[in-house]
Amino acid sequence: MSRATAAPIRLDGVRKEYDGGAVAVADLSLDIEAGDLVALVGPSGCGKSTVLRMVNRLLDLSAGTIYVDGDDVMGSDPVELRRRIGYCIQHIGLFPHQTIAANVATVPRLLGWSRSRVDERVEELLDLVGLDIAVHGKRYPHQLSGGQRQRVGVARALAADPVVLLMDEPFSAVDPIARGKLQEEFLRLQADVRKTIVFVTHDVDEAIRLGDKIAVLSEEAKLEQYGTPAEILRSPQTTFVSEFVGADRGVKSLSVAKVPRVGLRAAPPGEHPHVTIHATLREALSQLLDGDTGHVTILDGRDNLGVMNTEDIYTALRASSPSTGESD
Repeated sequence: MSRATAAPIRLDGVRKEYDGGAVAVADLSLDIEAGDLVALVGPSGCGKSTVLRMVNRLLDLSAGTIYVDGDDVMGSDPVELRRRIGYCIQHIGLFPHQTIAANVATVPRLLGWSRSRVDERVEELLDLVGLDIAVHGKRYPHQLSGGQRQRVGVARALAADPVVLLMDEPFSAVDPIARGKLQEEFLRLQADVRKTIVFVTHDVDEAIRLGDKIAVLSEEAKLEQYGTPAEILRSPQTTFVSEFVGADRGVKSLSVAKVPRVGLRAAPPGEHPHVTIHATLREALSQLLDGDTGHVTILDGRDNLGVMNTEDIYTALRASSPSTGESD
């Protein structure tokens, strides 16, 4: 079995051509670093999901090589490979006649874990995704909301502590409010577990919110640009990227730039809305507009660092680094 020694996921000249000559992926090379969440984003039919299915060999490659944790996937046993890779899809795919606890326990049981170890892992993961095993563990999928079922899908994908996690539009089947909450929970979860994740979405805003890096794909999975959300928004490299991200990419940039810690104004008299030092400029602007005082206070714990007005937010955005999206 051939091996690569760099990134946990490496795609080298990958191609997928079907019988009859239809090409889904023409020639894609991509390195995904350990602990990164990489969002594959592009229009419907551009090959995003095909790329994901080749990583865990639900589809075989026509040409090129994919390495997962150093191993060539085409030289790996498909069943063993998939047990090392978490996979979470749009419609979840829970087993309807098994309890939630049994669904999450599926892969650990197949791997021969002891009963006590399986039970401990199931309880740990349900707690991690915000579900109480005493309340939800004995229920069946049809007894949960769409958002709760999606949480279970994430827990099941993480159950055997996989090397990588593949997610194919996992939140698109739920309503916008639930989707926003799921995204928040997922960011919290990723901060805790720090998995290497490939996340397929057609939603640019979701890619910007969740991704450490974004790979913008066009037809036949052509890689138009690969970089941080800030790089994609501030410096689109092709006309396709600029048009796909949208004319409001300047506004979107507010979502990836943090409020500054220094250079803030002294607070004028009166009560003002506030955000923490971890907030984005978009969150600061939203609070400023909702508060209708002309200023937003920046807090670090209990300490008041100062305030910003709309001019300050604009200045901070202009000063933010394209490479990190954080303020100077």
